Amino acid sequence: MTYTWATWLPDALRAEGCTVVTYDGWKNRGRPASTGEFDPYAALWHHTGTHSSKADPNPSLSVCINGRPDLAGPLCQVLIGYDGVCHVIAAGRANHAGTCNGAGPTKSGDGNAQMVGFEIDFDGSQQMSDVQYDAAIRAGAAVVKHYEHDQDYCLGHKETSTTGKWDPGGYSMDAMRKAVKDHLASGGGDDMPEYVSLSGPGFTLTPDADWTPVKMTTESADSGGIHPDGYAWLNLGGAKYMAQVRLNDCERETPDTTVVVRWAEYDKESGAFVSAPAPAEYPLTTGTTGIHDHCIDSCSKANRIRPEVKARSGRVTVGGVGLTALYWR
Repeated sequence: MTYTWATWLPDALRAEGCTVVTYDGWKNRGRPASTGEFDPYAALWHHTGTHSSKADPNPSLSVCINGRPDLAGPLCQVLIGYDGVCHVIAAGRANHAGTCNGAGPTKSGDGNAQMVGFEIDFDGSQQMSDVQYDAAIRAGAAVVKHYEHDQDYCLGHKETSTTGKWDPGGYSMDAMRKAVKDHLASGGGDDMPEYVSLSGPGFTLTPDADWTPVKMTTESADSGGIHPDGYAWLNLGGAKYMAQVRLNDCERETPDTTVVVRWAEYDKESGAFVSAPAPAEYPLTTGTTGIHDHCIDSCSKANRIRPEVKARSGRVTVGGVGLTALYWR
């Protein structure tokens, strides 16, 4: 019996341009060898069957790690969130493929032994987000490149299932394999990112007022020209980004004062609010507090983004602000 550990997964995913998070115990997490072999050579795409969104990008993470009453975890090696983040949860065998029908280059029998499982966190009927689809392609490419195979070794569960599975959703597996092929032909990875570094003056937040945009007035770097001088907007339409906003020397009015931060996306033409990931809330301590809020996301082509803040339960004085971001068109 052969049982290997896919501890190469995070590095292989990062090499293809994926954003990766690993979880405690992932290197030793897997179904025991008594349940079967694990000697994979292919990738299998699934969907979780759970609705996901910017506000809740990976609702199935705990279930994929811990399993369900009818099926022991882990339920995949990697969960791909709506935000495109690849959550590596297991390096060993997982309960994801069931019995394989021998489609493509696979063999009939134990699918869990043959394939690395990617659970794409969406309900199957909704569309994957752009970054989620991109991450699924890059993740498939990472596996087949590691095993020195081509795109034909990426399959959907609906192709290998003996029980009528339809994962992943209504997507064409031929189209996804074509995308893997194109990615491999391009050399993989990402193009070099653009960089922006900005700063701005302090301001005061009135408790429980509406969202206040964080205004940046000084540019240390703006290689892609995304920042209109003297305002909060980042014209990131059609880009993926990794950004941080800093609120320096925040002073609270009352002990229970908190600051809430979000990255909001607006339509360029109408100026209408479109969406925002779940905001983060930061309690303020005695004296001055520095807040660093991070965001990994993509901005739709017709939109632009800005960081926004509000205070709860008391007035907040912010001493100054800064912003840095890497982004890929």
